[in-house]
Amino acid sequence: MKRFFQIAIAALAAVLSAGSCAKDDSAADEYLQLNFYNISGIWQLQELDGGPLADGTFAYIEFDRPENTFTRYSNIGETSTVTSVMTGEYDIYEDDNAIWGRYDNSFESHSWRHVYIVSEFTADRMVWTAKDDSSIVHVYIRVDALPENIAKNE
Repeated sequence: MKRFFQIAIAALAAVLSAGSCAKDDSAADEYLQLNFYNISGIWQLQELDGGPLADGTFAYIEFDRPENTFTRYSNIGETSTVTSVMTGEYDIYEDDNAIWGRYDNSFESHSWRHVYIVSEFTADRMVWTAKDDSSIVHVYIRVDALPENIAKNE
């Protein structure tokens, strides 16, 4: 009987030891901290407020890390097929994982309507939720380049 307990204890120790070494497959471990380096590049708006974009509409935003500037290309809310191109500066609140920006134009500079909390941030995807209105959600995916017709503003 003593031998049985020794084998049982050894088996239990082996199981517990193997379990403690198992990799945690939690996706949260893969999320990035929002910073100027990680967000730099071109992002395409994939979803707006819980749904896909309407056919034929698009929005891209390109973040330039060294200058902390952005360029936004979009036809959402436009009355023509011409791409609206807006530029400005952005800033990041790393403690809150939040981003905000200010547009430049020839008349005045004005801020984005919201400060956005960035969540589920990976190398290829991020979710923006308006800090003051959780129903405003933008899902972006990283792209290598702007489509040629948008880059040429056709």
